[in-house]
Amino acid sequence: MTDEARKQYSTYDSYLKRKSSNQYYNLGSINYSKMTANPPTVAADIENVESTYKNLIKALWFDRHDVDARKLLTQMCQIWDESGGTATVSGFTATKRSTWKTEAENEIKYGARFSCGICPPK
Repeated sequence: MTDEARKQYSTYDSYLKRKSSNQYYNLGSINYSKMTANPPTVAADIENVESTYKNLIKALWFDRHDVDARKLLTQMCQIWDESGGTATVSGFTATKRSTWKTEAENEIKYGARFSCGICPPK
């Protein structure tokens, strides 16, 4: 990375946060575009939707002003919401999304192998 690229960030910490946010956004965006392609190249099942949703939540955790990630989350809810989406996915409910958000934030804070302390790690 050149010195010119570093000048656009106020601190190295802000650079790392933006880099992480972009990586998670790209993962979520690619999955989303594959699931909504015509014809879809990835099935829009609950596992893929969960993975995409979690990646976008992680992108927002690193950069809460990421309007693109917010837009994709909104579009996901409009398309796949079980209670009123245009192409519903069984299990894509507000309760599940809240659980996924908590899980994604815990994975960021404590690592992917985080458990409650009572349960064995997965």
